[in-house]
Amino acid sequence: MSFENNCSYDKYKCKLKIEGMEFPIVYKSNKMKRLVGNTQIYSKYKIPMLIVGETGTGKGLFAQAIHYLGENKNKEIVTIDCGTINSNLVLSEMFGHIKGAFTGAIKNKLGYFSCVGNGTIFLDEIGNQDEQFQVALLKVIETGEYSPVGLANGSKKTDARIIAATNTNLEESMEEGKFRKDLYYRLEGGYISLPPLRERMEDLPVLIKHFLKIHNSNFSKKVTLSDKAKEQLFNYDFPGNVRQLNSLIQHAVMFSPIEGCYSHFERIKSSNNNNNNNNNSSTLKSKVELYEKSLIEEALKENNYVREKTFKSLGIGKRTLGHKIKRYKIN
Repeated sequence: MSFENNCSYDKYKCKLKIEGMEFPIVYKSNKMKRLVGNTQIYSKYKIPMLIVGETGTGKGLFAQAIHYLGENKNKEIVTIDCGTINSNLVLSEMFGHIKGAFTGAIKNKLGYFSCVGNGTIFLDEIGNQDEQFQVALLKVIETGEYSPVGLANGSKKTDARIIAATNTNLEESMEEGKFRKDLYYRLEGGYISLPPLRERMEDLPVLIKHFLKIHNSNFSKKVTLSDKAKEQLFNYDFPGNVRQLNSLIQHAVMFSPIEGCYSHFERIKSSNNNNNNNNNSSTLKSKVELYEKSLIEEALKENNYVREKTFKSLGIGKRTLGHKIKRYKIN
């Protein structure tokens, strides 16, 4: 398993090969080019990392890229889905447990940190875990040591790379007291923020071509998209991001003749109709955003455009203010 190091900006593609299959990061935009470049740099250093982005933007793919570009690429990478299991079970999965630690612990069990050695632990959806989990993870990051669940004395050492990911706003979670600031600041030493597809639409043509190639090959077809179908894609917001685009193209190829031309995406039409039916909600959202933008502009002006004073007067975090200034394109 390896990540090809010959990332070609001319071809706008880096290829991740796992067990003979390709999982490429496909892009054309300068924004993604910079992120891929940063990923290559981060892979050289075993520091804690945080990858943020909406669902379907490719957080897991970038985590794999960092691992397979690193010097320990031949070691194992293990993904722990923190969004679907409670903290006690996560701790047992991560650190292992001793016999009798809890009901059902009938024998000693090694955790993933023991199994991966100096490989990589990928903690997906870390924002869903509680204080107990966060404290335990912080200890590992700061000391390189952990304790199996139920072990009163003693600890074990680990040299594993830790990569965390989330689709939640951790700055807001910190302000609400749901996420530890010290853990966040430890993780953000290596920070990647993946943009949603609607903010990198110049990548859409190469992504469409890429997914058509994959699914045509999988289904032994030569399906193309009509101009109308392409127009639908270019006018769509993609709430599910690249993952949703992949599913849409897969569906188009599956339900087309061997050398057919897919005329139009019914599921996108349905989604757009739903958006029209919820026009009032969209209007409310846009009005709220305009109001928020005006409040930030007013606060900046009142504080002589000093961000330190502005975020305090608004009662939000410094990074949150920065994100909103960028989002609303406030000069």
